[in-house]
Amino acid sequence: MEPRGSIATDQLSDKVDEDESRRDDARRHGQARAPKSAGDLTMGRHARIVDHLFEVDDPMEVYERVRAGLSFGGRASSLGHGELVDALDEAQTLATEASRLSANMKVALRAFELDAEVIRGALRNQATADIRDQITAGTFAKKTINNDDIEAVMAQKFSDEYRDLELRHSRAKRAADAIESLAERAVDRARDLRAMVSSSRST
Repeated sequence: MEPRGSIATDQLSDKVDEDESRRDDARRHGQARAPKSAGDLTMGRHARIVDHLFEVDDPMEVYERVRAGLSFGGRASSLGHGELVDALDEAQTLATEASRLSANMKVALRAFELDAEVIRGALRNQATADIRDQITAGTFAKKTINNDDIEAVMAQKFSDEYRDLELRHSRAKRAADAIESLAERAVDRARDLRAMVSSSRST
């Protein structure tokens, strides 16, 4: 009987084969070796697709174009078949642009959050050191500290920077949410027009 927690020889062999199969899959998808640093990370043969999706020259220009495109002048139900087809072509292009913009916005938000966390980390370290000094001096009400204690000292000791960080993150998050909603509207518009084109073709 195998000791508890051990792996039988045949199970170990299966696991080795499974791991090797995964490595083969990674090689086939363009990742020839394990990355040693963040700079080595790649999407393999899909890297060019990633580069293309994130090639947005002027996000503000795209944003304004999507907004304008969603402000449809007139009733789509009054259009003829040919006009509906043209409107669908424009809507599909708009949906693609909006989806790319939303993807870019989400990545920009994540980059913002990572940079903000570096700043927050420095503030946390200073707040934690300040609390420990108070504990040593016997001026802190508690002998153990938790995250709420640290956040409270951060907000008090670095009030301006703490407030600025929180507000900037809130605005960035809400902006990303708004762009995602805009993209969903653009996709819905294209879907609705596609249904209308199909319907008008059958009548």
